Amino acid sequence: PFVYLKSLFLYHANYERINKDGPIELIAGNSIGLYASLAIAGYVDYINGFDLVCERSNLMENYFKNNRGCTLIIRSELNKLKSLLDEFNISQLNIDHSISISTFLSKTINIISGLEEPINMFRSILRANKIPVYVLSDKYAFHHSCLKNIKNDFENCLDKTIFNFNNIDVISNTDNSLVTKYTIKNELLNQIYMPVDFYLNSIKLISKCNIIYDV
Repeated sequence: PFVYLKSLFLYHANYERINKDGPIELIAGNSIGLYASLAIAGYVDYINGFDLVCERSNLMENYFKNNRGCTLIIRSELNKLKSLLDEFNISQLNIDHSISISTFLSKTINIISGLEEPINMFRSILRANKIPVYVLSDKYAFHHSCLKNIKNDFENCLDKTIFNFNNIDVISNTDNSLVTKYTIKNELLNQIYMPVDFYLNSIKLISKCNIIYDV
């Protein structure tokens, strides 16, 4: 919730600078930044956006009480990281025990997530390959397939939310499309457990328009 509020605050604190060359045409938000982008674009009012973020946070908190997760920032060439992950995941019989790239940030810096035990096993592989690792969270596995387990509960929350039409486009976190009033629900549901491809989907469009984006 704090990240959501901070994003809105920064937008309004810099409103004149952001809009000095004309109105915003396109917004890209990474992870929770997507919720702030949807609110700024007018798809959802600020209070309802905050309520959605809080509900998502509460559901994740409850899930990871009994299923401790971990999210790591990895500094490695992307193809090498993918290769190591593919080799590791072949040995995991349960898909919830797999490790995945949860956020694509660049060709050399990306984020992986998974449950604590397989993540610890994979960290030894990263050390053996002398790949730098930084802990983003030692409790949550952001944008990981295990979070399908909270999808139905979050869908009930989304069903109670009123979404509006808007005049500003928002880039999807999960594919290269633009979010519409009719696709918001699926976008927010998929974003819980699917990778955020911010590098491939959003960065390509950022240079084309007057955009505020939050990472």
